[in-house]
Amino acid sequence: MLDPNSRSLLVDSLCPPPGYVFSTGLATTYSLDLTTLLSVPLHLALRSSDDRNAMLQDGVALLEALRRTTDRLSIFCQQGRIGAPNLPHVLYGLLESCVVEVTAPHGGVFHPKIWVLRFKRADTTDDVVLRLLVLSRNLTGDRSWDLSLSLDGTPGKRTVTQNRPLADLVAALPELAASPPVARIRQDCETLANELRQTAWTELPGAFEELAFHTLGLKRRSWSPKPSKRLAVISPFVTASALHALAATTQEAVVLVSRPDELAKASKPSLARFGALKVLHEGAETDDGDDALAADRLTRGLHAKAYIVENGWDTTLYLGSANATNASLVAGVNIEILAELTGKRSRVGGIDSFLGDDGLGEYLAEFEPPAEPPPLSVEEQAEKIIDAVRSELMLAGIRLSCTAADEDAWDLRVSAKRKIKLKQIESIRIWPISLPKERAIDGAPLAAKGEVLIPRCATASITGFVAFELTTALCSHAVCFVLNLPVDNMPEGRDAAVLRTIVANREGFLRYLLLLLQDMDDLPSIGDLVSAIGGKWNSAGSLDGLPLLEELTRAYSRNPGRLDSVRKLVEQLNATPEGHEIIPDEFMDLWRVFDSMLQGSAQ
Repeated sequence: MLDPNSRSLLVDSLCPPPGYVFSTGLATTYSLDLTTLLSVPLHLALRSSDDRNAMLQDGVALLEALRRTTDRLSIFCQQGRIGAPNLPHVLYGLLESCVVEVTAPHGGVFHPKIWVLRFKRADTTDDVVLRLLVLSRNLTGDRSWDLSLSLDGTPGKRTVTQNRPLADLVAALPELAASPPVARIRQDCETLANELRQTAWTELPGAFEELAFHTLGLKRRSWSPKPSKRLAVISPFVTASALHALAATTQEAVVLVSRPDELAKASKPSLARFGALKVLHEGAETDDGDDALAADRLTRGLHAKAYIVENGWDTTLYLGSANATNASLVAGVNIEILAELTGKRSRVGGIDSFLGDDGLGEYLAEFEPPAEPPPLSVEEQAEKIIDAVRSELMLAGIRLSCTAADEDAWDLRVSAKRKIKLKQIESIRIWPISLPKERAIDGAPLAAKGEVLIPRCATASITGFVAFELTTALCSHAVCFVLNLPVDNMPEGRDAAVLRTIVANREGFLRYLLLLLQDMDDLPSIGDLVSAIGGKWNSAGSLDGLPLLEELTRAYSRNPGRLDSVRKLVEQLNATPEGHEIIPDEFMDLWRVFDSMLQGSAQ
């Protein structure tokens, strides 16, 4: 379980079992990187790609992946913890409906990290497999040290008592939303929660024999592992009260593995309760990737959370999202989830094997606390100030409203229900993430009159994802985050405008058309498809050499419903003169034949 040489990728866990297709799913995360999220529909709808970065730059492939997946996927994240992408793109706007910002009911943060994916056989609605991922990582592009648990199971007819805390968390998600989610998300959460209550997990990892779940923070109460003879704690963040509480549950607190900066500032009496203090040695420490939240310290180095308990002949491993902190374990104000796995120590190992030379031991180094805790750096002080203002923004009821300014041009107004205190903030800049950062406007008027204007935005660029960049008077250290704002007077044609922007010429139309017609069950990878399509048209966007007749015929004979997507595409593009110019005349001649056959068969 804690073998550092056993690596897994999230995208591997998103692939359906053989013979199954993705049906519905949800994920929970504290912080969210939208660029990473854009890759998820690619893997769910179009399978995995050998070059994710190349696929993220392929607007046509992404558009079709989003179309196939967004209406079946829900992402719940802590409000105010969405990272601003490095590059603007109109595609981000199509993620608005599936990203739900939430808050914890008792004043902490929303911190669980799970995926619940529902797969079904393509030819039946009754044969269902649920996949559960319990993670310690957020949905970001970082490369920190994390833990993951993957389970597959089949919903049955009997209630599985051990799954109740997990199902209760999923059922509660819509009620935690900062703004009411769409009805589809409520229904999906209810369906998945009901199926989780009756799911028997096919196989536990390794030689573990028992499984249970613990959801923290829905009700305000403390949590601790079962009493034990020996205990080891792995937690990137720690507080004195939690360490004392954990040590009180065991006869021997063997070791605490954490981050050096956390151990350096922790109280010595709390650290003294543990026999050894360890950190990842410098060679194992890794920084974030470019896609991670640069200002979020949660995404660097050690990020795994685990509690290893030895009692009698058994070893119990708790893994998931909960740090050894007051907010998570003692006060119980953070929403967290932990999976509990129990097995015979002779078969699954124990603390000495998990953290020894055959486990994480070779990556760990002893830590000696400094004589005095280091003072807060200027950057840390700045982050505290910014976090306070971030909370102000979250509570201010900020909305985005659209006003038509000219043909295909809109003015966007960011307004708040109350004036926002920008205490010790040197500057605040605001921009929709579909636009370049250079288009940012001064957000200081929010403090005076509660409204700022973003002028002249094209229809395709309208999005509720609005970035806020805050800089303090202490230093030049800036923190940038995104809020998914409610949008008033959203143009009805926004999604169609995004389509026209991506499929901006006949070449793009033909590429997208082949993606619509492609049999996804036979598709080894989207990378192979795009490469294969790449040489099949000329610069004029001609149909010469394209197997459109064959693909249309195959879709009509095998799955006529797939042609509904083609009809929708044609209708959306033909709705405007610009879109009409994109569609080749020879395709329209071909399409009218199939469209008439479809209408005839429907009568």
